Amino acid sequence: MKKFDLTKHIEFCEYIFWSIRVLSSETTKKGEIWFPLIRLRDLSAAVFESNSIFPLSSQSAKSLSKNINEFLNTFNVTDSEGIFEFSRLNDELNSWQYSHIKSYIENFLLVLREESKDSLIFSLEPTGIYDFRRLHDNASLRFHDSTRSFIPEAAIEEYKEAGKCFAFGLYTACGFHALRTIEIMIKNYIESYGKPTSKLKTWSQFVKAMEDLDKEKISDGEKMSPKISSMIDRIREIERNPLMHPEDVLNLDSADTLFSLSWIVISEMAKDIKERQKAN
Repeated sequence: MKKFDLTKHIEFCEYIFWSIRVLSSETTKKGEIWFPLIRLRDLSAAVFESNSIFPLSSQSAKSLSKNINEFLNTFNVTDSEGIFEFSRLNDELNSWQYSHIKSYIENFLLVLREESKDSLIFSLEPTGIYDFRRLHDNASLRFHDSTRSFIPEAAIEEYKEAGKCFAFGLYTACGFHALRTIEIMIKNYIESYGKPTSKLKTWSQFVKAMEDLDKEKISDGEKMSPKISSMIDRIREIERNPLMHPEDVLNLDSADTLFSLSWIVISEMAKDIKERQKAN
């Protein structure tokens, strides 16, 4: 998935029509052509570089950029030492000297217009109470600053992916990423009590390990919170296990529930780790 930079495309179109307007005159000065064309040359390469949305326009833009560059190289606006001389931009040109560049630009526009008819570009609405940009760019900002540092980076990245899926309406995928986020945090949480997790493969084993730790005296009477193991076991039974079957899919409401549950249980584990480290 690639972000569509609308601002760049708008700027590109501005220079397209600026250039066409200047090139439509019978005579003009080099400077009046130079400034819009040099920017159009650079934007042609940048905006449409490896553009999978407009593949034909991308190829046409490369040719346009090359043709503009070759044309500008004939302007001879530097002295013998290669120093730019602004006075040479006052030299006048006749339309026969630049009409071919106008044709190149118009041909590119023709390709872009035709290809745009078949391009799929979507507008995304806010999802529930969530702001689309926050969901897409960094859903993990939902975790409070005070506990964020106690959450593994891998879990942070999974939660970001869950947010992106939720934003695009991929609700079942959102659920999978939310559950992966929880699983990463569970392992980190159990290990924070000094118990290895390499042999723990299922959520049932995670819950059993947490229940065992709850019964043990870790140090100075420290015990694992039974609330957290109960929450995880509940998510395992009601959310995770059914979702592993292909006939079970999530809608907006059920994905929102799991997305929020993962945030709650991860925050609880991070808070517990923080409080124990502070006490020690």
